[in-house]
Amino acid sequence: MVKYFPLALVAMLPVILSATLYLAFARTSLSHWSNGKKQLLAGVLFGLAAVFGTEFGVPMDGLRVNVRDAAPLCAGLIFGAPAGILAGFIGGVERYLAAWWGAGFYTQLACTLGTIFAGLLGALLRRYMFEDKKPGWVYGLAIGAVAEVVHMTMIFLTNMDDARTGFYFIHICTIPMVTANACSVMLALLVVGLLGKERLIRRREVPHIAETFQKWLLISITLAFSCAFLFTYVLQTRIYQRTTQEVFRQNLVDMMADVTKELEKKHGMGPSGEMGRVMADIAENWHVGDNGYLLVCDGEGRLLPTEADQGQGEPVEIAWDNLQDGELSQTTLNGKEVYIMLQNYGEWRILAVSPKEQEDFSRNLSIYLMTFVIILIFSLLFAIIYCLIRRMIVDNIHSINTSLGRITAGNLDEVVNVRSSEEFISLSDDINNTVATLKQYIEEAAARIDRELEFAREIQYSSLPSIFPPYPQHKEFDIYASMDTAKEVGGDFYDFYFVGQNRLAFVVADVSGKGIPAAMFMMRARAVIKALAETGESVDEVFRDANDTLCQGNERGMFVTVWLGILDLVTGKLDYVNGGHTPPRLLHTDGSGEWLKKKSGIMLGSVEDVPYRPQTCQLQPGDTVYIYTDGVPESNSAKGEFYGEERLEKALNSSSGLDPVALCLKIKEDLEAFAEGAEQFDDITMLALRYNGIAN
Repeated sequence: MVKYFPLALVAMLPVILSATLYLAFARTSLSHWSNGKKQLLAGVLFGLAAVFGTEFGVPMDGLRVNVRDAAPLCAGLIFGAPAGILAGFIGGVERYLAAWWGAGFYTQLACTLGTIFAGLLGALLRRYMFEDKKPGWVYGLAIGAVAEVVHMTMIFLTNMDDARTGFYFIHICTIPMVTANACSVMLALLVVGLLGKERLIRRREVPHIAETFQKWLLISITLAFSCAFLFTYVLQTRIYQRTTQEVFRQNLVDMMADVTKELEKKHGMGPSGEMGRVMADIAENWHVGDNGYLLVCDGEGRLLPTEADQGQGEPVEIAWDNLQDGELSQTTLNGKEVYIMLQNYGEWRILAVSPKEQEDFSRNLSIYLMTFVIILIFSLLFAIIYCLIRRMIVDNIHSINTSLGRITAGNLDEVVNVRSSEEFISLSDDINNTVATLKQYIEEAAARIDRELEFAREIQYSSLPSIFPPYPQHKEFDIYASMDTAKEVGGDFYDFYFVGQNRLAFVVADVSGKGIPAAMFMMRARAVIKALAETGESVDEVFRDANDTLCQGNERGMFVTVWLGILDLVTGKLDYVNGGHTPPRLLHTDGSGEWLKKKSGIMLGSVEDVPYRPQTCQLQPGDTVYIYTDGVPESNSAKGEFYGEERLEKALNSSSGLDPVALCLKIKEDLEAFAEGAEQFDDITMLALRYNGIAN
């Protein structure tokens, strides 16, 4: 394990560089750089890291193992496609040139292409598979391993004329380089994720369909690769064992045939010693496969001497008891691992021997290449299947969800138009048909509601006094009022009625909110105030009792601002009370005016059991009281400006001498001219009363 420690140190450089550059881009002045400058800086720095990996390769079993490809992978996966491509190009070109100062010519082309490919792989995966986002650390481990498998495959493909040397490089470098580069990329993604405060383990929540598919596809591909690898390994091992066994057996048969022929030439079998020498002579020049040989021993396990040899043969150091006649075995012969087959022939023992390393070469080469091919095929399948599924399903689902989001937001004119397959065509048409049906129902419901609201509007308007002059026999005053609702029905109201022989009550109110709820509360408030006023109570008592009544059962917390006045037609005395309403304007015959801005009480319906302060004002013949709701000063123009009380005061002062009808109409015309077509935001209600006095 000690020899791997320097390799681990070199593998940490891309990790440290990734963390440092990530923090620099996030927390220093580099964060203000354009994306192009950031990509250029990352590409150059990681390219130099790849150069470092080349120049500081770790010696291992006569070769130099490096962690060069992790740098361009980290650049592409973490910082962006341009950075990965640039880093891979820098590292690859430097590796090609480094062959002239010691990096090695045998793997020059393969290492150059492998490093450039690593940069392209990181760039393409980030751009097209991970939607230009940093992948998780698990993917970093897999991507780093696949990149190095491609690197190892290129070593073999670029040196097919020297397969044994290529296999030696692959056999020595594959495990340490795949492990070091894969772990380096994984740790870089892990550290950057921690710095970005990402959760390493997702909480139990509903995942995205793309994440679910990625996970299960990765699991399926991994299981498929494991099964394919095991099957290939077992199959290749059995094939080569049977092939070796058949080669050994056939060589033994052929040797015995040659021995028989040789003895027949000598006219008979002859003495046993002569036969043994014949067998030894034949075995001396016999080759089993490419590097195997034959040994002939006597019953005691000593090699038989040839005709040229003198004396007794050397004993063969082998575990004879473990050998079975005609069976292929693996054992140690003179301290070396060998495959061996024993064939007893009378008093002699014939051994077919071949070095294990040589016999395993073809099998191991085949297993390595098949494993590389399987990894590359399954990795390519994973990327293709995932990209196709995302393009054909996930992206289309997102497109449909986007359209549905617009539809649920109220845009019923949105059309779902995903037509990449029959299923999505059917789904799009079903959604569009559903929306069309929904629009029809909405239009029908809207028409029905419009009819009902129009009917409610008629009821509301019919409940308010609408005939002017309302009391032709009373010359002591002139009165006029109008209400324009912002919606079909509103929360404003006005009213006037006699509460005695010569006492006229008139009221203007504004309910909080708009629409039907405000209209319902308005009807209740109007009825309560009128019923109490007609009992003859004072204005403050009317408001006190009306407030307590409106507070009861008011769960929705609605309230109403009200101004109530009771005018004595004989004396001109005006008793009034204000419940949070806008102050009226009192206009005199000489063109002057004043706001009745005495202190008001709180709105009716908000808090129970509160007192109200009555106010008194003496009207002179010709004086006009103009009462309005806040919809008048808060009317807005097309430019977003408010009408305001100053503009209202100016308009009222210029209307001196006008009767109530003309006064209200002039103010309304001025509001319309100011609005310039802008939509009315609030209900507008106004009432004007001119006191004429008692005729002499």
